[in-house]
Amino acid sequence: MAQKGIDWSSLWKKEDWWSVWMGAVVIILAIGKAITKMPKIGKWIGDPLAALAPGTVPLIIMVGLVLLVLTLIVIAVMKENVKAYIAGFPIVFILCLLAMWLAPQKSLSAWGLEHVLWALIFGLIVSNIFGVPKWLKAAARTELINKIGLV
Repeated sequence: MAQKGIDWSSLWKKEDWWSVWMGAVVIILAIGKAITKMPKIGKWIGDPLAALAPGTVPLIIMVGLVLLVLTLIVIAVMKENVKAYIAGFPIVFILCLLAMWLAPQKSLSAWGLEHVLWALIFGLIVSNIFGVPKWLKAAARTELINKIGLV
């Protein structure tokens, strides 16, 4: 019986491996001090803008752009719909940002409602009430983004 060799192509054809590569890039950027600050959204009571420290908005935009570039590399190499991904990414990013903005609200955080739960609620609302448009499905690659974050 002939012995099969290792299929090395899975290292660039599978999303699981791409999350490892992209996670490693983020770690290397952090070690190399290319990433020195991350945006923080503070607790707020009445005024949601009070949650943003000065200089937070440019950091949020920068994180969004870096995440777009990293995930766009994966989408392009895996030969998926790049245009649809670019069109839908800002919507997904804004929904994630909204979830992270709601979580530290004093009353909501007292109940233990974290940003992950809000993201789930938003996803359920969009998919069950409005339906996910085709152009948004390409960007709703939450598994890829979660995997990169875990790495």
